[in-house]
This record gives sequence, C-alpha cells and structure tokens, in this order.
Amino acid sequence: MAIDWIGFGYAIVVALGGVVGYTRKGSIVSLAAGLFFGLMSGYGAYCVTHDSKDVKISFFSAFILTIVMGMRFKRSKKLIPGGLIAGLSTELFVWLNQLTTKTKHTGPNSALNSLGLPRVQVKTKTVFQNGTIAGNPYQQTLQVN
Repeated sequence: MAIDWIGFGYAIVVALGGVVGYTRKGSIVSLAAGLFFGLMSGYGAYCVTHDSKDVKISFFSAFILTIVMGMRFKRSKKLIPGGLIAGLSTELFVWLNQLTTKTKHTGPNSALNSLGLPRVQVKTKTVFQNGTIAGNPYQQTLQVN
C-alpha cells in the first residue's frame, strides 16, 4: 500500500489557499470552498492510498476545481489563486488518469489468461498445386493449448 503523497499535498495546498483567501481578503466563501475541497481531496487521497483504482472522489474534486479556477483565471488573468489551482488540478487529473490506466499486458491473450480460460489459436492453410488452389482455402483448424 503506497501512500498518495501527491494527493495529500494537493489537498493541503487547496485547504491552505482557502485559509489564505480568508485571512487576506476576509472571504468566507474562499474559506468554505477551500476547506471543503481540501477535505474532499484529502479523503480522495486516502481512498487512493488504500486502493489505487478508487479515484472517483479525487477525479471529481480535481475536475471541479480545474473548471471553476480555470474560468476564474481566464477572467482575472491573475496567476494566484486561479491559475495555480487550475494548473495543479489539471496535473492531478492527468496523474490520476495515468494511475488508473496502467495495465500489465503479457500478450494478445492476456485478458483470457487473467480469466483462466485456455488460449485459442486459429490457423488457416492454403495449398497451391500447379498455380491453382487445392481444397477449401477457407478451411480453418482450431488448436486449444
């Protein structure tokens, strides 16, 4: 079980951003949103720590913050906080996507091997005699290993 340090770090940055927004501007909305999304991201990192495929909560929080803070950055053109959180959220979203799509491929029948099913090979055989095709060219032989 590997600890999701990236997710926990992201959660801390988001929560601290809400606290800083409150202390500098007196914005209760920034405090509430920062703490809410920080806690939600922290819980998502906790879920990823216990099961690397359980990324739904982290995906949701990163997606919402990417959209909201990206629009805020586009409107204000200020790097902090909109651009920073939008960029970090996008990076977390991409990282979680890569984390969930890592699969071990062992060959063309890897899905069958994981299910315990036998491997199946289909071979076709065409015999040429004097420039013409002898027999059925579409005859297939089935081998089960």
